Amino acid sequence: MKILLTSSPFTVEKNKETLDKSKIEFLYFKTIEFKPIRKTPFDLKEYEWVIISSRSVYHFLSPLVKKEDWTKVKIAAVGEATSRYLRENNLEVEFVSSVFTGKAFAKEFINKYPSVKGKILRPVSSLASSELDNILKEAGMKVERVPLYKTVCPRYSSHEVEDLKKKNFKGIVFTSPSSWENFKKIMRDNIDSLLKQKVIAVLGPSTARALEKDGYTDYIMPSKYTLSHLITKMEGELS
Repeated sequence: MKILLTSSPFTVEKNKETLDKSKIEFLYFKTIEFKPIRKTPFDLKEYEWVIISSRSVYHFLSPLVKKEDWTKVKIAAVGEATSRYLRENNLEVEFVSSVFTGKAFAKEFINKYPSVKGKILRPVSSLASSELDNILKEAGMKVERVPLYKTVCPRYSSHEVEDLKKKNFKGIVFTSPSSWENFKKIMRDNIDSLLKQKVIAVLGPSTARALEKDGYTDYIMPSKYTLSHLITKMEGELS
């Protein structure tokens, strides 16, 4: 069984082992590219906390931070997968949320650290939701949101789009709202015919909401918002 996976190279890279072991044959289709925005280095001594929400955020933040400065700030990670990746890069993670969503992170963080006085650095992509920031600010915390990179849509020729339409895949995975929005741009008028009679899977609620706005309400979504959990759910439901 073949499934089209729409995502960024980061998603494929960090989940390569899981994808390779799956009973499903995944066809990767790049729908997201990242371009750096900020070049000015950070002085982490100015902050009490830094919140890292994904592998890509760390990728763009790391070159802007002196290696020795990581020990001068407390690190919080959104989700276990992000935390694991940071630890693999020899960083000490002080706090990790149990769920990979900004809302869950904010609530758990406030519950554990209700009286943070210092500044919180929140490096993000240009399209990142502000829900996490707003919840922390409502709790009286000083959050400095800094866009590090922007998400852009890759370019595909009409010939490449026609080739994709000819591929025999049973379903499509959308890993983020951007992967869905960019897929629509790439496919243009072919989106409805391509999705017809295809199984749709989404990684989490924000992606689900993006599809629902366009009328696609029938999809598979895991209870825990990681690609490995989504693959397990798809293997069970599509076998």
